[in-house]
Amino acid sequence: MTNNDILRRIRYTFDFDDANMMRIFGLAGCEVTRSEVSDWLKPEEDEAYQSLQDKTFALFLNGLIEDKRGKKEGPAPKAEKRLTNNIILNKLKIALNLKAEAVLAVLALSDFSLSKHELSAFFRRPEHKHYRECKDQVLRHFLQGLQRQYREPEAEAEVKTSSIYPDLKMREVDESSVDESLVNKNSVDENSADESSADESSVDESSVDESSVDESSVDESSVDESSVDESSVDESSADESSADESSADESSVNKNSVD
Repeated sequence: MTNNDILRRIRYTFDFDDANMMRIFGLAGCEVTRSEVSDWLKPEEDEAYQSLQDKTFALFLNGLIEDKRGKKEGPAPKAEKRLTNNIILNKLKIALNLKAEAVLAVLALSDFSLSKHELSAFFRRPEHKHYRECKDQVLRHFLQGLQRQYREPEAEAEVKTSSIYPDLKMREVDESSVDESLVNKNSVDENSADESSADESSVDESSVDESSVDESSVDESSVDESSVDESSVDESSADESSADESSADESSVNKNSVD
């Protein structure tokens, strides 16, 4: 793949117009004209086609990092005089803030599988014994995956990802199950709390009813005692009346005897 091919794919993926392309170059201190951008994007068979040099393309990628991640403190990074697929892949990874798992997921969108160990070999220093050269095939699939992620419907992207990396889909399902479990647990706790409140309310009402019954019993007892007292008073009055009448009779008898 040429630098021009990659530039065209990046432009399409993020829907950059000429003004945005010029602005991104400018973020890295590289001032370019609209005509230059247009010539870099033309097909090779076009007479006006111009090859994009490594250093110029490296400045564009540095500008893309600043555009996506923001300007970092300190001096601006130097543009490489010679670019490799490894450097380009790493710069795109940094610009989009992708972890290893996310890079693998993007590759999966293009129906390309790669192990995490194989991927990490692309980002090692060339002198490292486990360094591995990134072939055009890998970079092409990565750019295609980005295109599908940013330009195609989400539903299609999810289907492709789950078919290559089912573990990612299972992880989403497991997280969903955990969320549902928490919801159900909270519902059970709320229901238990409601039932407990209902039981306490019933106990309180029962206590009130028993208290009412006790008060009623006390009132009835008081009424009965009052009735007894009145009856006793009536009997005493009757006894006193009988005594008075008896005394009157005896007086009459004594009077007649004297006569």
